Parts: sequence; C-alpha cells; structure tokens
Amino acid sequence: MQDHLVDGNSEPRAASVLAAALKYDMDEAVALLKKALLSFVPTRPLEAWGVACAMGLEEETMAAARGLCGPVTYTRSALPALRGVSAGQYWRLLKFIRRDGIVDEAFSFWDADPRVALGDPVLPEESIPSPPEDALEAITLKERPDTNITCRSSDGVEFHAHKEVLHGASSVLSRRIIEAEHSILSRNPEWDGRHRPPPPVTLEFDEPASTLSPLLELCYHACLPSAQIDLRRARSLPLRTVC
Repeated sequence: MQDHLVDGNSEPRAASVLAAALKYDMDEAVALLKKALLSFVPTRPLEAWGVACAMGLEEETMAAARGLCGPVTYTRSALPALRGVSAGQYWRLLKFIRRDGIVDEAFSFWDADPRVALGDPVLPEESIPSPPEDALEAITLKERPDTNITCRSSDGVEFHAHKEVLHGASSVLSRRIIEAEHSILSRNPEWDGRHRPPPPVTLEFDEPASTLSPLLELCYHACLPSAQIDLRRARSLPLRTVC
C-alpha cells in the first residue's frame, strides 16, 4: 500500500486524496497518507514540503523543510506540488534553509514574521504547470462481492462499496449513510428492513473519480489493514457513534 502511494509523480493526486480524507474525518486513512508523504522527504523534499504546507500539516511540513537543508537539486517537476503554497510561505522556507533549520520556537510557515512587513500573495496560477494525471494510478478501488452502497463521484462515475467499511472509516460518511437510510425509510415505511430491505443507498461526492477511487480503497485498508480483507469481518465491525 505504502509503495503504491509513492510510485511515480504521485504527490499532486496524493494531496487531493489527503484533502478528501481530512474532509471526511478518515483518521486511519489520513495516518496512512501522512506516512506516505513523509516517504518523499529523502528524495523529493520540496514536493513533500509543498503538499504538507498546503494541507497545514505542521510536523510533516517541518520534516520536509529539514530535508531541504543541504545539497538538494530542484527541478521543474516540483512546481505542481507548490500550487497551494503562498509566496510568503515559500519566502519563509528560503529563510529556514539559509539558517540551516536553526530557528526560534516562534517560527512558523503559516504566520508571517511580525518584524517583516511582507504579505502572502498567492503564487500566480499561470506560472505552475498542471499536475500529472497518472498520480496514485496504482491504487484504485478493487471490485468486491456483496456491495451494498453506491458512491457517485462529481464527474458521474459510480463505485460500489460496503457501508459497514465506510461506517468504520469515516464518522462523516457514517452520519451521511444513516441520514440517507432514515430518509428512504421515512418515505417508504414498507421497507422495514425485515420483510423488505431498503434499496442500496447512493452517496453523492464532490470529488472526481480520480480522487474518490483511491479514497474508497483507503477505507478498506484503514479498517482492515490485512492483505486479505475479510468482508464477513467488515460486517461485524461496530459502527462509530454518530453525534
């Protein structure tokens, strides 16, 4: 799983999947993606720093910045990962590198130095090439039997999964599933779950298929990290408490 996340130029796609995992409160998936992001530091620290900084990940940003202190070759391939970084954050990175990572405790990549009147204009969009489309190509949602929920991406692609796994992976999705089931039952009381089960729930996502597919696959690895996922075990997982 870890190796697939770092194959090729996967930082831009990894960033979109990480953003979605944070949005849906997928703690285990976020931990997996953070670990993958840190694996970039020894060989591609600038890309790792850009993604971590744009996501507001303090520990990962600092680790990547320290990886930039020393002889590092910068290439244009790093630019897509800097898409969400402000000019002020990049300026502070240069200051961090010039000081060889020796900064005071108040140093932050997100808060401007009050002693320097410098704003944080966003890097111009036209100066940054589009991110590669093959990122995270190696990890996609696998087909599994007995699925009971449909997840539709923003570009209309449908993925079939198990709601028990989504319940366990994300408190946000758990809440959405329960609300959708209650809505169906309120409109169709004859579907009482005993004599006539309700139809499968369909969840609409804001993310495109290229992000949703690896995100859903991460749910399986987060809930059931073994190489061979046992769906019977998935159905026995306790549901998270919905506030």
